Amino acid sequence: MKRFILTSTALVLTIALVVVFSKPNDAIAAEVAVDTTITDSITERYNGSQGLVFINDQTGFVFFKDANNSLVMSSTTNGGATWNATKTIDSQLDVVYYSVWWDGWTPPGTTTDMIHIAIVDRGNDDIWYAQYNILTGTSSTPIVTKIYNASCSAGAGCNPAITKASNNVLYVAVADAQGRWIDQCSTNCTTASNWTGLSGGWYNTPSNDFVYLLPVPGNNNVLFVQWQDATVYSNVYSATSSSWINGSSTQATNTITTNIELDGTYDAQMGNIGFSQADGKIAFTIVDDANNFTSADHDVKFFLYDASTNAWTTKTNVMTNNSFQGAALSYDETNDTWYSVYARRTNNLVATSTNLYYRTSNDDGTTWSAESSAINSTPDNITSLLVNLMSPERLGVAWAYETAPNADTLYYSDIIDITVGGGGGTPVIREEEIYFMQ
Repeated sequence: MKRFILTSTALVLTIALVVVFSKPNDAIAAEVAVDTTITDSITERYNGSQGLVFINDQTGFVFFKDANNSLVMSSTTNGGATWNATKTIDSQLDVVYYSVWWDGWTPPGTTTDMIHIAIVDRGNDDIWYAQYNILTGTSSTPIVTKIYNASCSAGAGCNPAITKASNNVLYVAVADAQGRWIDQCSTNCTTASNWTGLSGGWYNTPSNDFVYLLPVPGNNNVLFVQWQDATVYSNVYSATSSSWINGSSTQATNTITTNIELDGTYDAQMGNIGFSQADGKIAFTIVDDANNFTSADHDVKFFLYDASTNAWTTKTNVMTNNSFQGAALSYDETNDTWYSVYARRTNNLVATSTNLYYRTSNDDGTTWSAESSAINSTPDNITSLLVNLMSPERLGVAWAYETAPNADTLYYSDIIDITVGGGGGTPVIREEEIYFMQ
């Protein structure tokens, strides 16, 4: 779906159209510091969940852990050029992992007021829920969706997922070696008693799984993706039948890919879900052959989901035979283009030789563009990799370095300030070059 946005309703006296050609990296801006006091726990920075949101071209929000291990948020009103002082979302001093979901990502995208947040802490090890009201600039007090007494620690599972279906029902999921849980809430979700647990939907026995949730476009269903050990599975929860389409037993699930070789250090940011609410597209990416860095044999894989058949298709690898420390997906809804953003070492034996790059595909992963130039300015061990899931106006990436003097700073850079009417090597008309006079 193409979205053409006029920035004024005034009488048009002069229109200047400048046609340019888009190519990888032509819109990357210099990195800017978001905050200089993020958590110093490197292990806890590896998080493959959602944490960056742009609600329009200029207004964005990034969620992260500060030096006290509390969950905070910083916002921008100028497209990421500068970022405001942080606001506290969860003041607990033992937040481990988190994930967010913006209302505007849920089809049909007409509700845009709230950002929903799932949080896991190290103390009670429960799933906490909070919401940030964009209109008022305030957040709710986090509440426990359910008391599970999980066993959560840095790098050992407990990466939560959160989403909202098209019928406005919220879902959260989390797993660890002791158990795994999916909860739902349909109304007044800042009240703990309104959350209820769902049974089934999982494959195999409890493990430190990475989990992902997405609304299925065209209905009220929810897609659940579970990455356990060397295999990635999916299941669909039907809001109509209140049951799992692929079955509720521990064996009845849909396999996306198998024989994935894990790294053990960067696993949490090695897989990521991709989504476009405007076009109804769902994808999954994962780094394979990452069991070690002794040889540059890692691959970034890409899979596309067909909701009509509930089936996954293995598409062309984004990149092969390199050394990767993370991969994420972002979708340009104006130009119908996937952005695969990845952290790649230039020396497979040296973690601090890592840079951020991207490749694009405008044919759903059949072909991929050439690699962009480096997004970041300084090679280093890349952590806290965050991209915004989708946008018709701006895609960006946030990350952190490991090495001093930049070790405690979260950085941001545009991937692209999306142009109207093209992309991926085709002529485009830049929105900012259409002028109006009132």
